[in-house]
Amino acid sequence: MGDRIDKFTDRARRALHMADREAVRLGYGQIVADHLLLGLLHDRTSVAAHALARLGLDLDDLAASANVPNPGLEPPPPDGQAGLADSAKQTIELAVDEARALDHHYIGTEHLLLGLLRQGANLAADAFRTRGITLAQTRGAIVAVLNGPPSPGSVPMVERITPTSTPPTPEAAELLFTQLGRLLANPANRPAAPESALAGRLSDAAFDVLGFGVDEARRFNHNYVGTEHILLGLLCVPDTSVGRMLAELGVDLDKVRNTVELIIGRGDRTVPGEPRFTPRARRVILLGIDEAERLGDPAAGAEHLLLGIVREGEGIATGILESLLINPDRIRALVLESLGQPSPEPPGPLRTDHLSRLARKALLQAQLAARWYYHPQVGTEHLLLGLVRERGGAAARALQELGGSLSRVLEQFEALTSEPSDRPTPERVEYTPAAQAAIERAGQAAAQRGHPHAGTGHLLLGVLSEPGGQAQQLLTRLDITADQARRAVEPLLIDAED
Repeated sequence: MGDRIDKFTDRARRALHMADREAVRLGYGQIVADHLLLGLLHDRTSVAAHALARLGLDLDDLAASANVPNPGLEPPPPDGQAGLADSAKQTIELAVDEARALDHHYIGTEHLLLGLLRQGANLAADAFRTRGITLAQTRGAIVAVLNGPPSPGSVPMVERITPTSTPPTPEAAELLFTQLGRLLANPANRPAAPESALAGRLSDAAFDVLGFGVDEARRFNHNYVGTEHILLGLLCVPDTSVGRMLAELGVDLDKVRNTVELIIGRGDRTVPGEPRFTPRARRVILLGIDEAERLGDPAAGAEHLLLGIVREGEGIATGILESLLINPDRIRALVLESLGQPSPEPPGPLRTDHLSRLARKALLQAQLAARWYYHPQVGTEHLLLGLVRERGGAAARALQELGGSLSRVLEQFEALTSEPSDRPTPERVEYTPAAQAAIERAGQAAAQRGHPHAGTGHLLLGVLSEPGGQAQQLLTRLDITADQARRAVEPLLIDAED
């Protein structure tokens, strides 16, 4: 395929990727034309699928006829990737020829379908011949799909609705995940649009990622889908903007698979039925939906799911990215750039030479929190959240003893700072006067104790001594008083790298 692959649409690339997965699953060493058919049938909302439905073909019957295991003529590929057999190469060459003949400046699923028919030696071509459907009729059906809405009774499309800035209620979220589980277990289970909690929330690309994530969970015999499986799902389609971005950062599928196996291991057996998302995975998906709505995008795609992973910040996926020395702020900046969004500049100059390594890292976490939630300034509430996120510091340990776990702090932080109105889009994120005063007071607290650097514990004392910020309200929501926090952190103050 060489230099022509960049002309393929994302749907066509996904079809080729799924053909490779089908070939490996069925034990073939090469992708044959029938595997390309299986790859096309994975996406029931593509132009090819709508054209097949318009022509009266049963997509499930086609998929079943092509689902034939390797008869043992060749060994499966040792590296898990199949090459192209001659029949597949011919199909792709003919698809390119069809695109040129139609004066299309891309190669889509419809061209791959036409390539299969022209190649002739495959199950799709056999089915068309049996029913007397000609190549000209197929081209006509494709043109009709491209120029108008799908015919009645054809494959249901993903309906888009105008996004709202209101997050789903707990009831709506539960319905969303119920429908999502059924849909991923069987694409035929897509609910009618008026009844669907999924309508307008998740794009086709997001469904693909989550579907690949379910596949990865089953590959490990895991009876759940976690954030790590969503990350694997993002990596399963390398020819997308997210896949290329992660590859440039040094995150590849094999590395993450090996890390998941090292951290979690494999299950004893595959668990059938609908996939079960962990609470953290659910939160990633909901945060992805929130990111799409905040950015004014019509539905959450792969990029928004990645933003959800880095914003959630506590799942195994985040741990894997951290182990690969990937800066979450860097990921966010790259994703926003790929979406055509301006990336906020870092906060203005602030003297931090008196802070320890962990205290500076806590400040970075506070800055990230402000950016993730589109807040125009870093306030004391962001400092408090940053201190809790820096789990190795004295502040986080002290607050944890008082019941201030990261999950509780995040929950109350979001309740305190939620903004139902349109998001601000500052060109520069600054520290509030209260936050600057808290950082200065941290240095004073360290100096009073004869410590050369102010650690996270001193920074917590600085936040507690500053009455002008929202950190006090956040602590009140956590049922923690300032005096309790001071007593808890004081014995943990050290003059080392805390």
